[in-house]
Amino acid sequence: VPKQQVPELALAAVEAYRGSDARVAALPLDSYTDEHYSTMLVKLADGRVASWGRSTVGKTATGNTDDGSILPGIARFFPLIPSGVSVTSLVLNGAGAFAVLSNGWVYYAGENFRGVGGLGDTTRRYVFTRISYFHTNGLSVTAVAATTARDDGSYEAAVFLCSNGDVYFSGIAAFGTSGDGNTTQHQITPYRDWE
Repeated sequence: VPKQQVPELALAAVEAYRGSDARVAALPLDSYTDEHYSTMLVKLADGRVASWGRSTVGKTATGNTDDGSILPGIARFFPLIPSGVSVTSLVLNGAGAFAVLSNGWVYYAGENFRGVGGLGDTTRRYVFTRISYFHTNGLSVTAVAATTARDDGSYEAAVFLCSNGDVYFSGIAAFGTSGDGNTTQHQITPYRDWE
């Protein structure tokens, strides 16, 4: 599907499933996906996140593990999003997805190859799970960028920008994606980059 057609297709799919009152308010900032992990997530006007597509690795964040949901479901968050807080951006990469919230929390759902989700392990997440490192350390995330260096998603990395200007990295540093000279190790917990 050509990239310029994605907004129209997303709107049509959500409206067909949820009725005419379900309007798409925002699309993902990055929508890298491939035939292995084809998934789409959109932010709805009411603040919820709708998702559909292949969810065998949890990327739709609905809790489902089916091989291709053609109708949108509503993404789930753990812990729940606090009242008055909203999703400000969504980022898709390879086999996972990130959600940044207006209070600075960041969540991850998906395969979690090489610890790209920054959750301290490499376990799959079938719902959006808060990356506790930032919350525990009093850091507020404002943006996430993520990449996949191979089609099978096995070389994934993420960079997190905090409100204080610090940059953190998680995932595999293959091909120098961390920007700190490291090309081999992987980080399952975010670490401050470019110190």
